[in-house]
Amino acid sequence: MPNHFVALQSSDLVRRADNQSRQTRPSGLFPFAFSALLLFALTAVAAAQLESKPVGRVGDTSGVTIAHSSLLLRNATNLGPLDEAQQLDRMILVLKMSPQRRKALATLLDSQQTRGSANYHRWLTPDEFGQQFGPAPQDLASIQSWLGQQGFQVGKVAQSGMWIEFSGTAGQVNRAFQTRMRRYQINGETHIANASDISIPSALAPLVEGVPLHDFFSKPMFVHSHSHGSPAITAPWNSVHAMIPGDFATIYDLNQLYKAGLNGKGQTIAIVAEADITPSDISAFQSIFGLPSNLPNVIEDGTAPGVDLSLGYGTEATIDSEWASAAAPGAAIDLVVSEPGTTTDGIALSALYIVDHNLAQIVSVSFGECEQELGTAGNAMWNSLWAQAAAQGMSVFVASGDDGSVMCNAGGMDFETGYGPMSVNGLASTPYTTAVGGTEFDEGANGGSASTF
Repeated sequence: MPNHFVALQSSDLVRRADNQSRQTRPSGLFPFAFSALLLFALTAVAAAQLESKPVGRVGDTSGVTIAHSSLLLRNATNLGPLDEAQQLDRMILVLKMSPQRRKALATLLDSQQTRGSANYHRWLTPDEFGQQFGPAPQDLASIQSWLGQQGFQVGKVAQSGMWIEFSGTAGQVNRAFQTRMRRYQINGETHIANASDISIPSALAPLVEGVPLHDFFSKPMFVHSHSHGSPAITAPWNSVHAMIPGDFATIYDLNQLYKAGLNGKGQTIAIVAEADITPSDISAFQSIFGLPSNLPNVIEDGTAPGVDLSLGYGTEATIDSEWASAAAPGAAIDLVVSEPGTTTDGIALSALYIVDHNLAQIVSVSFGECEQELGTAGNAMWNSLWAQAAAQGMSVFVASGDDGSVMCNAGGMDFETGYGPMSVNGLASTPYTTAVGGTEFDEGANGGSASTF
C-alpha cells in the first residue's frame, strides 16, 4: 500500500477546510463569487465553441487504423483464434478530447492550484467535467448508435462522456474493429489479445482513442517478506522488523497532527480493489493495535468477485483497508471492488467507478502494470481518468513499485513486450498522480529492514 497518508493529514485537509470555509463566507464576498462563476461559465462556453461540428450518423465509411493498439507479443506462442462466440463483457471504449479541450483542461488545472485565481480550489463534478471537456451529446449518441449497429450491447456511459462500457462477442469485435482476437501462451499462462491494430470508421477517429482488448491485467504491488519466520515479526531468527501503526505515526511525525485533531475526520479514502475482504480481518487488526473500529464500506461494481486467497488481490484489499484506518483513523473508507471482464481489468473498472461517482477526496491504488503493456487505449484511459480526478479535487496515490525502473521485469510483468529492463508502472506514470513506493528504513546498528505488519 502506498505510504501516502501524510498528504491526507496536511494539504488535503487544508484544502477541504478551505472548501468548507468558502461555503460560509460573508455576504460581502458575493460579487467575487459571482464573477468567478461567470468566468467559469464563459470558459465552458468558449471551449464548446472551439469544437468541430458533430459527426452525425456513422455509415459505412472508410476505416482508420489506431497505431499501437495491439501488444507486441514477441515471446508468445500463438494458440489460434479465439472462438467467435466467446462473450467479451464490460469492454471500455476510451474517448478522446480535442486538442482545444486538452489545452483548456490544462489551463483549468493550473488555475485550480493557483492562489488568487477565480478557479482556485473550485473543483468540478463529473457532469461539469463532461460539459467542458467531454464529447458533445450528439457525438456520444452517434458512437452508441454505431456500437448498436455492430451488435454490441451498450452498458454504462460515463457521466463525463469520456468512456463507454459495452459487451459483445469476439466475432463482433473482429468485424467491428477489423482485427482478430487470438489466444496466446506465455510462461505457461494462457491469455487473449487482438492480433493486429484495430480500425474504426473515419468519422469516429476524432472521438475514439481505442479499446483495450487483452487480459494482461495489473497486479498487486505488495512484496512477500523474505524472512525465515512467519509472520514476519521481529525475532532473533530473522532480520525483518515489523512496522506497526505506532511506528508509522512516529516515523512520519503524525502524532502531533493527531493531537491537533487532524486524523482524517471529514475525509473519505477510496481504495481500488478487485477482491472482497473478510471484515473480521480488519477488525482484528484494529483491535490488536488499539485503533478505533472503522470497517470499510464495500461497494461492489457489478458481480461480486469473492475473497481471493491465492492471487494477492484479497491480500492487497485487506492491507490497504487496514493501513488506511491506521494512518487516518477518523476517515471514512470506501473499498470499491470490481470483477474483471474478459478483456477489462477489474482494477480499471473500480478506478473508473470511483472517479465517475466523485466518491472520495483521496484515492489509493496499490496495483501496477507496465506502461508498455497498457497499449494506446490503456495509457490514454489512465491519463484521462486521473486528469479528471485532479479537476474534481481528488488526490490520487499509486504504488510505484519497490524496484525502480526495473519494476516490471523484477515483478515478472514485462515478459511479453521485449522492451528491455527500463519500465515504470503505467497506472502511476501520469502527471496527475503521486507515485509512492520503494521506501526502506535505515535502522542503523539494528540492521535489517522494516515491513508493515
